[in-house]
Amino acid sequence: MNTLFKINYYKYLNQKKPQGGFTLLELLIVTIIIGILAAVAMPNLLAQVSKGRQSEAKNNLGMLNRIQEAYRWEHGVFATDKESLQIKFNWVYYELIEPFNINSGEESLAVTYYTQAKNPYQNDILDYAAGAMQTPEGVFFHVVCEELYLNSNNNTTPDFADFSSLTLSCDARSKEIK
Repeated sequence: MNTLFKINYYKYLNQKKPQGGFTLLELLIVTIIIGILAAVAMPNLLAQVSKGRQSEAKNNLGMLNRIQEAYRWEHGVFATDKESLQIKFNWVYYELIEPFNINSGEESLAVTYYTQAKNPYQNDILDYAAGAMQTPEGVFFHVVCEELYLNSNNNTTPDFADFSSLTLSCDARSKEIK
């Protein structure tokens, strides 16, 4: 009986499906495909991270423009620093350069201010400038300027917002954000 049992057991083992698994070559091919996909997606991911960080400056400068307009309506002058505005800004990636620049033209008045990327982000995100202006007719204009390319201001104060007697615009090193 012992030999009959062994024969039947060996027949059973021969009929049993072999165990499945991945070969080393299959694993290597999958690893290469994942690496190629990651290499293609990484630059796009980094660009989106930079855009997200830059939205901080755009949002805060836009808010600062509207707050300056309200401050001018209430006090008759533009504020020269953020403490005068009595509002807390949440700057994580940028620092706001103070004092603000008050510019007076023939009959109009404007204020300009600038942000600069904080130290670990200076080579990753663009700098911004903004300004608010009131014309003699009482009309307010706002502008937010973004530098055209990274570090175009050579790590100096980004003074992209230009003020002349009746206009507020971005200079040649920057473009206006709509």
